[in-house]
Amino acid sequence: MTQLTDQPRHILVRCEVENRKKIRSTRFVEKAHYQLWRYMVTTKHELIVREEAVCLWMAAQEFERQKKLFTQAGGGSSGSGGVEAVNQIGIAIFDPNTGMCDTLQRFVPLTDSQTVSELLLKRIPKNLQDSSDFAMQVEPGFAIIQPDQVDTSQLGLVVSS
Repeated sequence: MTQLTDQPRHILVRCEVENRKKIRSTRFVEKAHYQLWRYMVTTKHELIVREEAVCLWMAAQEFERQKKLFTQAGGGSSGSGGVEAVNQIGIAIFDPNTGMCDTLQRFVPLTDSQTVSELLLKRIPKNLQDSSDFAMQVEPGFAIIQPDQVDTSQLGLVVSS
């Protein structure tokens, strides 16, 4: 499968979410979509969003070429940032009604990649998965996390309640 995007780097927001049962998990959301996503998960799903940090995602190959530089970049002014293994899951589906290919991508911690892939596939009919109108790609990568405080109201689309 060809690369689903021509942009090798993505600016993401890393955050922790907590559900009603107090179970916490990590999310990586594209910066441009972050405010809308945050609004939806807090109002519709009643999740609590915490520990927000901006990060730069890049494919593993690029990261490995300059690992020392990128690892240092994850320190921020407080020195408490870091680098986290994060996969990009890309899906492309040809829509015969429009004659166009719909794409989506999700960024997930390496440890959650298999589970999220399976959840995404559950929503796609098996006959479509088996056809040439469907493609899925998992791209290993890393998120370079900037731990410094970020005013999330200034990220992406600003949505007010």
